[in-house]
Amino acid sequence: LTEGRNTGFPKITRSLKNNGSPEAEYITDPERISFLSVIHCHSDFIEKDGSNLNLKDKGQATTEITPQVTPQVTPQVKALLLAVKGEMTRAELMIVVGIKDRKHFRENYLNPALKRELMQPLTDSKFDPNQKYRLTNNGKQISQRINHE
Repeated sequence: LTEGRNTGFPKITRSLKNNGSPEAEYITDPERISFLSVIHCHSDFIEKDGSNLNLKDKGQATTEITPQVTPQVTPQVKALLLAVKGEMTRAELMIVVGIKDRKHFRENYLNPALKRELMQPLTDSKFDPNQKYRLTNNGKQISQRINHE
């Protein structure tokens, strides 16, 4: 079933933006036959220790939110998070995860990790071949959780 007037996704995008939530992710299969929409929980609804947060405490609805222990990340992003040691260039990251195709690495490893704020560049220069990347605090936490799975 599909929505015929094409108002659903724009409405979701506007609502997420208006309430300060992270952008939704839309992931398609290579043939673009199907897609997955990922809507992340707003950070205000997750306790610092990752425990449940009862929205009633915030003066809102009484629904209880139970965040996942390890947020869903692709196997490629998992491999990247586990491979990062300190600050590394794109070329170094590609070597440690064993990927030779730059476009494939960028689209399936690096960009998803950057978009989920699991990694960050050290400078704002996107086209610097010597640009280095490192894990964010979230990336470090998820990497540690993956190591313990």
